[in-house]
Amino acid sequence: MSCFVFTKYTNLNTIFIAGLLCHIAIFLFHAKDNTFFNPLTSIHYNPSALLETFLPTISTTIEPLTIEMNQNVSPSKAHPHYSSHSTPTHNTRSKRVLHALGDPLERSDILPTGIRNISAISVALLRVIIHSIFTYTLQTLNRGCPSNITQLVECTEPRTCSKYFFLHLIQDIRDVTSITNTTFEEAVLIVHILIDRLFTIIPDKHNSALPVLQTECDLIRWEEMFEDTFVSKLDVFNNDNVLREKMLTIFNQSKDCDTKLLRIFFEEEGKDFSSKLWRHRNIISYDHLLQVFTCQNLYESKKYPILEKFLKEQPLLAATKYIPEFVKLLKNLTHMRTAVSNNNKKVQDMFISDFIQFILEEKRDSYNDYINHLTSLTITCTQLLEERHIIDAYYPGMGVIHYITNNNTRIGQLLSTSHQKGILTSLINLLVNIHNSFISKYTESYPESRPERSIPLSLVTPHQLINYTDQLDNLILSNATHSFRVGEGRLVKYDFIGIQREFCDRFMFNKPSIENDLDLGLTELTQLRLFDNLKLIQINIQQEEVSEYIWNSIKAELNGSADISGIISLIELVISFVSFGKQKSLQTITQYMHEVLKYPNNKCLIGPDVDDQCYPKHLLSLWQKLSVFRAKLLPRFYKFSHLPNCYSTELDTSQCKTLKNGLETKYINDILDLLYCFIKFNLHSQTEVATPPTHNENLQRSLCEFSKWNLILPQDDQYIKIVIPESFLVCHTVSTWNILIEYSKQMQA
Repeated sequence: MSCFVFTKYTNLNTIFIAGLLCHIAIFLFHAKDNTFFNPLTSIHYNPSALLETFLPTISTTIEPLTIEMNQNVSPSKAHPHYSSHSTPTHNTRSKRVLHALGDPLERSDILPTGIRNISAISVALLRVIIHSIFTYTLQTLNRGCPSNITQLVECTEPRTCSKYFFLHLIQDIRDVTSITNTTFEEAVLIVHILIDRLFTIIPDKHNSALPVLQTECDLIRWEEMFEDTFVSKLDVFNNDNVLREKMLTIFNQSKDCDTKLLRIFFEEEGKDFSSKLWRHRNIISYDHLLQVFTCQNLYESKKYPILEKFLKEQPLLAATKYIPEFVKLLKNLTHMRTAVSNNNKKVQDMFISDFIQFILEEKRDSYNDYINHLTSLTITCTQLLEERHIIDAYYPGMGVIHYITNNNTRIGQLLSTSHQKGILTSLINLLVNIHNSFISKYTESYPESRPERSIPLSLVTPHQLINYTDQLDNLILSNATHSFRVGEGRLVKYDFIGIQREFCDRFMFNKPSIENDLDLGLTELTQLRLFDNLKLIQINIQQEEVSEYIWNSIKAELNGSADISGIISLIELVISFVSFGKQKSLQTITQYMHEVLKYPNNKCLIGPDVDDQCYPKHLLSLWQKLSVFRAKLLPRFYKFSHLPNCYSTELDTSQCKTLKNGLETKYINDILDLLYCFIKFNLHSQTEVATPPTHNENLQRSLCEFSKWNLILPQDDQYIKIVIPESFLVCHTVSTWNILIEYSKQMQA
């Protein structure tokens, strides 16, 4: 607008009013065909019609200020006039009708009062809108707007006339501030909210088709209807929450800024609106960087391998920050499954909504809260993955990620089974592979930067991932230069080397790769089924302890071997088959693998010298001893990484001394076996055995109760009472395990 030329000295209130006039312009455009707003829109589109009608809140029964009027103007229909010239002639007198409200500078101490049947705030807000329309119309007089405004407002200098109404507008806004006890900025915002309501609330159809305001009765009726429809529910005297919400809408660009009007006014892009006419956009952005980089020739692009990969896969990389949350969700769903039923097929076919009802009541609310928390996360992740159809290109079918928070989704669709991957598992695998591919590219490009290292998926934390999203714009802007050239506009150049180097140094340095050799969901599911299989195999086959001779031979074979986990996994697989079927009593485990499971003949269990002595009756004993043997080799940090911290309270000095004094060598292996199974099947997750004990329960009693289930072999629980002091609690379980492991190593040495 012509008079709004902004400089660094421009008054802030002037900037607020300029924004208000933009909003008024949008209102005039959209309300042109709405008959209810004719008294307002006619000021802009058909001002000559107003000469014979009333103007809301301005027209009064008080005779306006007049000077030598030759033409009769009805006092009750007097309108704001402004004349910049008054030249007497010989036989006529010039016409000059002043504003019915008087001079704007004389209004400063006079607050509007309620007129007719409407409140003072309604009067003030309506006058703001009316004077805004006058100001806007006169500002655009020579830019395609109706020229017949001069029939209502006589002026030889539109800018001077516009300033006259501009001063009235400022005074109107000050009236709003005085009535509502707000600042100038907040008063303008109240007017914005009111204009927004003009689009969202439709007046009563029975009353909206009013004739033009030719009588005072029509005027009163229209003013009352405007107040009842738009102002009465505005609650301007308790507007803190409304203002706070709208402030967030403006400055944080929240979801509430979703109407077409607000998108236009607050310069939000929409599918059906181009913002080029309304604002100058900053060209320096990720999209522009991608466009410039893509235009480089192939040879130039290969100079920056990490930057090239980043620009192509940025939406996928942005989604990797959600890996810990999705892993947590998968574990929670998998562990909760066991609290419902042992019938896996029944659980697989169960809907999430039904599944929630089976969960213990005290845990149901927390589970629902957790799912609700993940709703926004999954939507955000899905939007990132679906951008530019990346999902279809990298991993077809991932669009079904929305099922995660859908109550009509079956549990079987989320969790992995023996014949298919679940949705969660597939998503986690996709994101882990993306993370690892970036780490591999980084290591390949900068081999001297850091030693290769990795971390188990279950231990990944957000700070170990490539989390750059909050700093991306600053990163690009700090490595871009721009200049202006006549006839060419803005020229932007990016420092590709600088962007790649800064991205690596800030976001990729010392980041580990993620171990994901086994399918996470299938591994978790197999672990939870293992307890059931261990029980079933005792029913089908009488189990025996492996002899000391065989066990010593096995340990000799395992010396220097790094595949203990592979042997345990193979034994667990055999257990899962043997527990449901029958086999020859003289058949060894290796023979069963070759004849039933169809493993190659050169595949052995442990070693040729040992395999011939291991039969199905030894499966449980082998699994137990090998599991404890592996646990002894692992560092403390990795043994029970999924266990809640409440079970890892350290023993004090006196408790350690009591434990060591009561140890007997002949019981050390038995108590280690029992503690391992207790942690794995009772503390680590819910099973049919019992609900996990609380951390302040007695450890000795909990172990005795657990041993009654005869998980591996029937054992007398007297050794528990001999080794574990009665004062120990369940919270000391891990600390007790660590001390017993150290004692066991000392014995072997």
